[in-house]
Amino acid sequence: MVSSSWNGEKTVHHVVVPTKNVRHEPSANADVTQAELAFDEGLRTDLMRSRTAMDVFRRELEARNVQFGNKPLPTSLKGHFVARSRVTAWNRVLTRFLRILEDTALQFLQEPEFRRNGPFSPEALELLDIDPGYSRPAVVCRPDLVWDGDRVGLLEMNADSPAMMLYADLVQDVQRELFPLTEIDDGDRLQFDRRIPAMLEALLSTYREWGGTQPKPVIAIVDWAGQKTSTEQDHLALQFTALGCPAFVCSPDQLEVRGGRLFGRGEAIDIIQRRVLFPDIVRRRAELGAFLTAYTERLACVINPLRSYVVGCKAVLAEMCRPERLLALDTDDREVVGSVLPCTMSLDEIDRTELTDRSRWVLKPTFGSGGVGVIIGRYVDEATWNEAITRARTGEWVVQRYLRIPLYRVPLMTSSASALVSLYSNWNPFFFGGVASGGITRVSSDPVVGISARGALLPTIIVNDE
Repeated sequence: MVSSSWNGEKTVHHVVVPTKNVRHEPSANADVTQAELAFDEGLRTDLMRSRTAMDVFRRELEARNVQFGNKPLPTSLKGHFVARSRVTAWNRVLTRFLRILEDTALQFLQEPEFRRNGPFSPEALELLDIDPGYSRPAVVCRPDLVWDGDRVGLLEMNADSPAMMLYADLVQDVQRELFPLTEIDDGDRLQFDRRIPAMLEALLSTYREWGGTQPKPVIAIVDWAGQKTSTEQDHLALQFTALGCPAFVCSPDQLEVRGGRLFGRGEAIDIIQRRVLFPDIVRRRAELGAFLTAYTERLACVINPLRSYVVGCKAVLAEMCRPERLLALDTDDREVVGSVLPCTMSLDEIDRTELTDRSRWVLKPTFGSGGVGVIIGRYVDEATWNEAITRARTGEWVVQRYLRIPLYRVPLMTSSASALVSLYSNWNPFFFGGVASGGITRVSSDPVVGISARGALLPTIIVNDE
């Protein structure tokens, strides 16, 4: 990670990431690809073309209605350049880790002790126990990671209902049409993965395993109305349809069961691409009669299954870190878990004196998402940290060993120049059916990096080794 200081000039409307609170932590230089250096040099040396490209980039995304909530998607003209050797090394170990995590999650659901004393209520366990009709508990997932050379460290696993794969493809398409990427994309130097075709292939493969026989199954993308990702879901339905599988978006209250079939907005459904989050399913179960009937009676293939929530549960990560759990793994698997998963523990099981050095720890709500409630010890004062610990002891929380947050340089246009600011970042590859297929990087001025928390999305661009 190369850190470059921002010159502090007043920014204009091109800025897509708030930067006034950026705090650079010490960061050793890491490999920076020649492609990234060429991109940055182009921005610096040709201000007119850079400014024009950023204007066109913004207008193109507006014209294509690329929104997050009711605002334009926060993103950048620059993608995240990663050397192929790095991505290959990261994905190799992550593929193995995901298999171990999925197997462990299914094992936990069968263990009386975990069921009795674990984090899930009887109502949640009843839903998690439903057999979806296929084997994989997390068909679509997205680990959130930090990196250091060839190593990656897991912050959390988004396996319930991950998003942003469609927007990554779309933003990448616009970037490729504009300077300075047009100057360095010669057809062999860079690789731009397509995430949605890979996702659809995983959905269809799972549907066949489930027993589906329709050659072009109808896909319903099901979520509550008014979600921040609803516009992306509309785009996703259009993309699935263009790829040969009719698709549409509907809310749970638009589902109904008739004659042994599931319908949405009057149309028969073969596959549900579930976007309703599991905690909402538990909390609003009374509103989900048709959905749960279809899931339980296998009237439609629901992907992800409800039990995918266990794969992403932070309490499960804490269970995996127990010495007795690690010793139960074979040597190779134990090494994989140790290399990817930082020490994670239930707050109830760690002595308060262990948390005195707050710079070593991150406090997280067990069932939180989107960075809500996360406290990074080294970024708060002692009083705030102690208050957070006291408050957290009344609920379900975990503590995780702090991993250094990498920095990534993102271009900003100022009134007189193109500047590069180093923002906190994490890398989020997508896994479809257990296979890595493209990714995104999220950047933010806040060390708790997330798009919902004042962050921005960058598509991953793979650079063939130079």
